[in-house]
Amino acid sequence: MLATFNNRLKVEPVIQQENERVYYKHSFRCPVEVWFEKTDKNPYGWVLQFKAPSDALLKEFRNALFKQALGYLEARSRRRVTDVNFSDIMGMSEALEIKGYTTH
Repeated sequence: MLATFNNRLKVEPVIQQENERVYYKHSFRCPVEVWFEKTDKNPYGWVLQFKAPSDALLKEFRNALFKQALGYLEARSRRRVTDVNFSDIMGMSEALEIKGYTTH
């Protein structure tokens, strides 16, 4: 069983979609949704997608969100982003979140 302190990945069911999605909970105070989506169009098996209420908002935050999401993925997997496949991302999203711990 995997465990982590701050799990920012969450699988949510998507209605009328073929591909699975793993949502990424970013730390920015902006209404932009970020998710990893399974695909067969590239050798990695996943793509990073964004959705925002306006194009200007997405243009402003896209690069920073991209860097943060990929940095988080590298830190959690302890591998380069190019070596992470979608099943690894799904496995990380199912990790048990640790709220705190005490030492005796």
